[in-house]
Amino acid sequence: MCKEFLEDLLSKQKLSEEEVEKLKENRDKVEKILREHIGNSPKIRYAGSKAKHTMIKESYDLDIICYFLSDNSASLKDIYSQVLNILQDNYVVQCKKSAIRIKYPIDNYAESKFHIDVVPGKYVDNTNTDCFLYISNNEGERIKTNLEEHISYISNSGCRDLIKLAKLWKVRNNLEFKTFILEIFVIKIFENYNKESLASDFVYLLKRLYSDIETIALTDPANLNNKVSNLLSDNEKLLIRANAATALAIINENDEISNSIDDWKKIFHEITSQNQTLVIISSNDLSLGRYTHKESPPWRMNLAHNLEIKASVHSGNGDTPINMRYNMGRVVSNQRAAIKPDYWIKFRAQTNLAEPFETYWQVVNTGEEAYRNNGLRGNIFIGAKTRWERTLYKGIHWIECYIVKNGICYANDRFIVKIKH
Repeated sequence: MCKEFLEDLLSKQKLSEEEVEKLKENRDKVEKILREHIGNSPKIRYAGSKAKHTMIKESYDLDIICYFLSDNSASLKDIYSQVLNILQDNYVVQCKKSAIRIKYPIDNYAESKFHIDVVPGKYVDNTNTDCFLYISNNEGERIKTNLEEHISYISNSGCRDLIKLAKLWKVRNNLEFKTFILEIFVIKIFENYNKESLASDFVYLLKRLYSDIETIALTDPANLNNKVSNLLSDNEKLLIRANAATALAIINENDEISNSIDDWKKIFHEITSQNQTLVIISSNDLSLGRYTHKESPPWRMNLAHNLEIKASVHSGNGDTPINMRYNMGRVVSNQRAAIKPDYWIKFRAQTNLAEPFETYWQVVNTGEEAYRNNGLRGNIFIGAKTRWERTLYKGIHWIECYIVKNGICYANDRFIVKIKH
């Protein structure tokens, strides 16, 4: 029965002809604008999930490459700036690491979160295969890639359906990390594993996410020097692992795959479980609750600067720190244990962005205890560079900081807090 449910789930994620046509119309419009200024020489085509055929209806955007020929005399920085200036004259855009994100106006998507990422680049040589991309948030740096290698890597893996199912699970559990990492993870773990059914393969994927996501080394198939696993923060790994464990506790209890449609619906949030708390399999671990109450940042994001949240634990607000410290989102103490309730934590935001700027904070509590006490929070509020918070509810929670200047967020960091009675 779960086989039919998963197949039906995937079939519902196929874009309609009308949606595909909308994508084409927006791609054509972007290409027309670029061609009017840069001519016919650069290659402009689909990239990302559209090119790799891993797009899902529930959450998709459009990736377009704009690769200049190797004999073009312009530098990578100049190419990036040229494309950026052209697009800025027609859209509201946001500079990403190697892409230019078109936010709006986008035809047919005025009220949605849909966006278009245009990736400028320059071919390495006249074979028009390997390409250099400009890294906009690190002056003078570049990275090599190869779109055809990426497409071939996905096509030859035999994992397309599993990748789409994993993407849907990621989206419905509000896991915010690069989908490219998930794609590579899926293919890597199935390289030497005989796939069986979609259900059993998905359970195997969840098991490997739980056991390996913190330690596995993942590389870009088009550039072995690009360690994409390094793009995952410790906090993101923790959230992935916790969500994988929660799903396994529902559909793989006692190491037996559940045939209950309701169980499978729960992990894809098609129905709500009475127990809202996410659990981690190990009894020594804490629980992470759902965090759909978290407010989304309202600003344009251009994370070109660094931000790190530092923290110290105190017995009272303003007291001298006790012999326990937090660092980089991971609880550190003599016993490497979680902190108990009724302590105070002093958070400090350290950034390399020059003042003046505004500092915003967001405290996201999760779990049954916070829920029962109406203490989930999740709103974004302005504050100082230092923030005091009291430990109250058992579970895994986090505080997030945003550094904002002239309506643009230039730096962001998230800090996990574990509280245990």
